Amino acid sequence: MHRALLSTLAAAALLVAAGPAPFADAADTAPRQWYLDAMGADAIGKVSTGEGIKVAVIGTGVNPESPDSGLDGGGQRVV
Repeated sequence: MHRALLSTLAAAALLVAAGPAPFADAADTAPRQWYLDAMGADAIGKVSTGEGIKVAVIGTGVNPESPDSGLDGGGQRVV
């Protein structure tokens, strides 16, 4: 028990000492997004509006009670 507590405290101290992770900057990530050029994303973005497209988000972590979710509380999309 004592050893587990010390291990947990040591891990917590390391996390605190490391500090928060830096934010990703779009300028930093853009060169690594080679696939956007390969698929012609700029040209697609000029003609595609997404109108009529339905998107399903399957997973957990969505609070259907949140007014920002756009859900009616039962998981159904309110349009």
